[in-house]
Amino acid sequence: MSGGLTAGRWISSALLATGALLVVPAVASATTRYAAPGGTADDTVCVSPDAPKCSIGTAAGGPDVVGADDAVILPGTYSEVAGDLGGDVGSLPTTVEATAGSVHGASGEAKPVIVLDSTAGSPNNNFFGAFFVGATRILCRLPEGRSGDRGLVAGSIAAIAGFLVGGLFEYNFGDTEVLLVACTVMALPFVVAKEETGDR
Repeated sequence: MSGGLTAGRWISSALLATGALLVVPAVASATTRYAAPGGTADDTVCVSPDAPKCSIGTAAGGPDVVGADDAVILPGTYSEVAGDLGGDVGSLPTTVEATAGSVHGASGEAKPVIVLDSTAGSPNNNFFGAFFVGATRILCRLPEGRSGDRGLVAGSIAAIAGFLVGGLFEYNFGDTEVLLVACTVMALPFVVAKEETGDR
């Protein structure tokens, strides 16, 4: 009788284990993908440190990436314009939607540098340069007797210069309220010039 109980316990344990395997869903193994500047590999290729690397967007949000995966961003300078974030080369802006559970730099390595919208410098410099040239010309053309208008134009030039110097230390262009005030102040010299010529 004790042998029957042992066999019964063995059979019930085996059935319980088999049932547990059927009920518990299979856990997908996590895959680690590696991104490097200039990486163009597919998300199925960049799965080892020695394999060709992919872009950040591919490593973090490629078609085969699941929530259990890791994306390791190797040291270097990543450029949005060069397509290192996953967009087409020269396309701006690039949005990376990370489906990987963890996106991080390589342990013990230098931090990666990500340059966003690096082509915006020249148009912005040209725009502000045109403002300073135009506002200074307006200031020089105003007669000495119009001190109020001259002060408004000179104050506008000084305020925008201060705005740009402040932008060296914090991102003023990201604050829409501050940017709205700056654009309004930039318009003042041109309003004064329009009044000077008599155009209404």
